[in-house]
Amino acid sequence: MKFTAYAAQLAASLQDAVNPIVIGVMGMTGTGKSTFIKLLTNDPKIIVGEDLESCTQQVQLSRVQFQTDGRSYDVYFADTPGFDDTNLSDTDVLENIAVWLGKQYEMRVKLSGIIYLHRITDDRVGGSAARNLTMLHQLVGDDNMRNVVMVTTRWEEMNTPALFKKAETREAHLLKPGGKWYGMVANRATHERHDGTYTSAGKIVGRIVKQSPVFIQIQKEIASGKGLADTAAGHAVKTKLEQDAEKHKKDLNRLEGEIQQAQESAKRNADLLQQQTQKYTELQKDAQKNARELTRIEDEMKRAKETSKRNADLLEQQRQDHMDLLSRTKHEEEEKRKLLQADNRRLQEKVDDLERGC
Repeated sequence: MKFTAYAAQLAASLQDAVNPIVIGVMGMTGTGKSTFIKLLTNDPKIIVGEDLESCTQQVQLSRVQFQTDGRSYDVYFADTPGFDDTNLSDTDVLENIAVWLGKQYEMRVKLSGIIYLHRITDDRVGGSAARNLTMLHQLVGDDNMRNVVMVTTRWEEMNTPALFKKAETREAHLLKPGGKWYGMVANRATHERHDGTYTSAGKIVGRIVKQSPVFIQIQKEIASGKGLADTAAGHAVKTKLEQDAEKHKKDLNRLEGEIQQAQESAKRNADLLQQQTQKYTELQKDAQKNARELTRIEDEMKRAKETSKRNADLLEQQRQDHMDLLSRTKHEEEEKRKLLQADNRRLQEKVDDLERGC
């Protein structure tokens, strides 16, 4: 796994911290992750986007002294890129997050919680949002869901009774059995509303600082020796890439047929031919990108299997050496026993000779 610059910055940031509270902030691009953190920290380094173009392309840490219930906490917020990033592939995003979590695990700094942000203005949880939720689930694992707070944002925009009622209906759909959040909430994740104020953000963070920090699922998987591609999150990314590759393949086959038809009537439909050719080229590039990523993941899985085999061979050799040592020891003891028996017989013969002489 790549050791990137921000992992070194993480180490430098946390090395002098005493009992740090580390909170990851996740969600789709445009849900307000950077805005939420900047509201609490007033960190000038945080760039807040005005549209759906991603501003966060690697994990960024911001620190604040957080006060609640008369106590002060040293809180570090980790602003993470979303799995719908406009500039990064899902593999790149997962690697960024894994490097952050891996470095934190090496430093034995546990994660106090994850805040997942979702716009209450969204009428439905689309493909990108569903993918972000899947990755959150695979990163954290069911056993650590109590450290996750699912947050709906933009409640300040629900400024009429009709809008507020629609927002409540959307929230209920998320939480009901079969809803996108139901499984995580059933596993003790909590949910909160954020209205853009410091008070509501502080309430959310105040809930997390009281939780016992944990190492989440992907940290334990990597620490156990798994490569990133073999983790639950890695498998989810690989499955998505395979699905995209299959879709691209079907799209390419379809476009090849359309191009052939367009070429036959090129004189009559030159504009359509140019348009379809451009789409075909773009899909080819996407397919090649996915193929490279799949090859990289498969190579990593192959290396992991080879390492596992070498370890198994070493273990078998050690077992055989142990059995050989036991066998030699048993043989030597048997020889010693035979020598002792022979000595005993000779001694007994001498005793018998002495008794006969008397």
